[in-house]
Amino acid sequence: AEDGIRDYKVTGVQTCGSSDLIRHDYQNQLAHIFVDEFQDTSPIQWKIVLQLCSDNDPYGDGKLWIVGDRFQSIYGFRGADDSLMEMVVQTRHPSLKQVQNTVNYRSDPYIVTFINSLFVRLFNDQQQSFLPMQPQLPADSTARVSCQLYDSIDDELMGILKAIEAAKGTVQYGDMAILVRKNYDSQTIKSFLMAHHIPVQVNKGAGLAELDNGQVVIGRSEEHTSELQ
Repeated sequence: AEDGIRDYKVTGVQTCGSSDLIRHDYQNQLAHIFVDEFQDTSPIQWKIVLQLCSDNDPYGDGKLWIVGDRFQSIYGFRGADDSLMEMVVQTRHPSLKQVQNTVNYRSDPYIVTFINSLFVRLFNDQQQSFLPMQPQLPADSTARVSCQLYDSIDDELMGILKAIEAAKGTVQYGDMAILVRKNYDSQTIKSFLMAHHIPVQVNKGAGLAELDNGQVVIGRSEEHTSELQ
C-alpha cells in the first residue's frame, strides 16, 4: 500500500513537471493551497506543492499557507523531512509572513501552566527554545496534574489501580481514560484491571492509532460491563 502511495506521488510530480498545460491549469484553478501538519511533509510532497503554486515563486502571490510544528514531526518512517519546516521558517521573502501561535483554546490553564514549566526545562536540556502557550479557557478548580515514576510494569499497574480507586468516589468509570503507546500495553492494562473487577473498554482510534509505529490506544473504564468489547 505504501509503495502504491509513493508511486502515486511520483506520478503526480512527473505529470506536473512534464506537462505545462496540466500544471498551469491547476495553478490557475487553485486560489489558495493550505498545507496542514507541514512538519510531516516529504520532499516529494513538497515538490508537488511547489509545482501547484507557481513555476517560479511559490510565495509570490500569497497562495501558499502552511501550518506546522517541527517538534511534532512523527512520520519520518514515511519519508517526512521536518527540516523542510525549518527551511521555510528561515526563508526570507517579502511575501512570506510567519505567525507564531501561542494561544491555547483546548486545555485548562492549570494544565497549560504545568506543560509550560516542564517543557521549558526539557527543551533547555536539548538546547532548544520553547514557545510557552497562553491559555484562554476559564480555570476549572478541579483540574490537576500528577506525575508518578515506577520502577516496573507491576508497580505501574498497581499505581493505575490505586488512582482509579482513589477517584472512584468523585469520577465515574465512563469519565476515566488511559492513554498508552502500543496495543500491547492496552491489553496488559485491560487484563489487570478486569482481574480486579474494573470493567474496561479498549477503543482504537483512527489515523496514527492504526499504524504499527507509535500506536495510540485509549483504554476506557466503562460504567456498564455490558458495553465491553
